[in-house]
Amino acid sequence: MIKLGRLDKFVAKPEKIVVEGEEITIYPLRLRDMSKLFSAKTDEERNALVLELFKDTLKKAFYMKYPDTPREEIDKEVEEIAFDKVQKFMDAFLKVNGLEMDVKKKF
Repeated sequence: MIKLGRLDKFVAKPEKIVVEGEEITIYPLRLRDMSKLFSAKTDEERNALVLELFKDTLKKAFYMKYPDTPREEIDKEVEEIAFDKVQKFMDAFLKVNGLEMDVKKKF
């Protein structure tokens, strides 16, 4: 990674959270990641893009935590995480990125 010097203070910092006794680092989106969000035309489209970016961020967190585990295995297991655990990750993801989601519960 290139040292930014004066711009370093503007670089988003990751946030560490503990879920089920495991410390996981949630990495913030970068400007290059966020370009998709700017193309969203509706709230529903934006929410879908945030979810996609969230899943990518969660996978990255586990790739970094478990570098010896094949990515395909992590990708598969991330899809199986229980919803109550996902909520903890999502809260950290939204916080570290300064985002909000408009979610309407329909059960």
